[in-house]
Amino acid sequence: MRFDVTGAVLASAGLAFVVFGVQNGQHYQWGPVLGPVGVPHVIGAGLLLVGAFLIQQRRTKTAPLLPLGLFRNPTFGPANLTHAALGFATTGMFLPLVIYVQTVLGLDPLASSLLCAPMAVGAGLAAVVAGRYVGRVGPRSLVTAGLAGLAVGVVVLAVQAEPDTAPLALVPGLVLAGVGIGLVFSPLTAAATFGLPAELAGAASGVFNTSRQVGGVLGSASTGVLLQLGLSVTVPAAARDYAALLPPRYADEFVERISAAANTASQFGGEGPAIPADWSPSIAERVRELATDAFHLGFTNAAKATLVLPVIVLVLGMIAASGLRTPVLARRP
Repeated sequence: MRFDVTGAVLASAGLAFVVFGVQNGQHYQWGPVLGPVGVPHVIGAGLLLVGAFLIQQRRTKTAPLLPLGLFRNPTFGPANLTHAALGFATTGMFLPLVIYVQTVLGLDPLASSLLCAPMAVGAGLAAVVAGRYVGRVGPRSLVTAGLAGLAVGVVVLAVQAEPDTAPLALVPGLVLAGVGIGLVFSPLTAAATFGLPAELAGAASGVFNTSRQVGGVLGSASTGVLLQLGLSVTVPAAARDYAALLPPRYADEFVERISAAANTASQFGGEGPAIPADWSPSIAERVRELATDAFHLGFTNAAKATLVLPVIVLVLGMIAASGLRTPVLARRP
């Protein structure tokens, strides 16, 4: 069987350039990456390669990597857009949430995993229900309800998240998000493959899974950029608030050092930001405490703001899901 090497190279390179540019734009300050080549050039090149891939696929007659005939099915396109939105939102919510739980609430990786376990349980139970009733109510209703449930769960998590939140207080939002995810996967897969010719089933499955993976990669990249931008605003703002608790002679340098450290959360590891040697031990200890509190408040506010993006994408996913035009099957005894 012939393999579409040209298509694979164009698609891989195009997506790699786009993801690299979006994910590392803040690191390079959206400027030069290598010589005169800047981040916008990298993203632009990626988009051109993706466009070339689509043109090449349209012209390829034998075993194209992406058979464009799949999109003649009126349900396949909306199903893939919905799947990409789901991948974007799930990855986009987990990135700030996991860092918040470990950095601000102080949970280790094992405890963080256990905290998310109820979410997996909710998803598993909801998937069973969705599989049982998809033939009665149709995929569109279940998928829309699932995306809405996931969006509400993310909003609940954003509302609950505070520097002093008890970890178990996040469980209701996690369970609601898990139920939403569980209601989506099985009905959406059924809708994506409904009515397709048997010879296109394999390609359809590959494209469908790739759409979620691409959405997930773009979700993590976009959320990471938004979180970095948020930290550059919220951490200095929190530092200015906490600086009022210090003697005036230390306040300006306190704000300056924390604002500089806001570029990366790792600088707040261990004993906190560096303290000038000429500061007294009592002031140094107080500064470390306030610096940690300021970072926790700033990071929490940035994470809460970042969670708005997955909610917006989920709303767009619900709009895309309105195009799932599969018939409701006959009721089974």
